[in-house]
Amino acid sequence: MRKIYTEEVGNREVRVYRDTEWHDHIVKYFVDGQHITEANSHHYDDKHDALDTAKQWLWQGQSRWVQTTEQYFKALANNKENDIKEYV
Repeated sequence: MRKIYTEEVGNREVRVYRDTEWHDHIVKYFVDGQHITEANSHHYDDKHDALDTAKQWLWQGQSRWVQTTEQYFKALANNKENDIKEYV
């Protein structure tokens, strides 16, 4: 797997990797240098879909959306159904 794209905005970073074995693109999310393990990495067949998703997440982080997303992923990781419904 090799990194094909990385970008940082503020304390958020996104990386896109190309997996040559499975022939897909993987988007990974980082905040303050730490990989957000609560956020499942997204897998895409299409490179442009992966890059669009990565950029959208990165730039939306400049709004309230980032707090909501991080809370959602934490609720999802903890399997708190009531908390998850609040964000969907």
